[in-house]
Amino acid sequence: MESNTETFKDEAAHWNATAKIELTIYSKCGETYLLGGISKLGNGSSQMDHYFQRIYENLPSHTMIKYTLTFWALGYWRRFGEDAYFQISFDSQIIAN
Repeated sequence: MESNTETFKDEAAHWNATAKIELTIYSKCGETYLLGGISKLGNGSSQMDHYFQRIYENLPSHTMIKYTLTFWALGYWRRFGEDAYFQISFDSQIIAN
């Protein structure tokens, strides 16, 4: 998602988050907007089922998808004895894990 404020907020509105702690699911670090951040997900229990998700529907038939992102791993990624992870899926296929 682009860092432009309105473009970012428009795109962020299409993302869902499980176990939201705050109303907004994004943060600002310096001049950069980020999906997620400290205290955006979780409820003090197991974190394994807490995630952000964006579903694109009714796409035309395709053989290729180009998706660009910058991933920032912030803070502590191990809580309650479980490993946190990052995963991307397209057409029900995991392409990054």
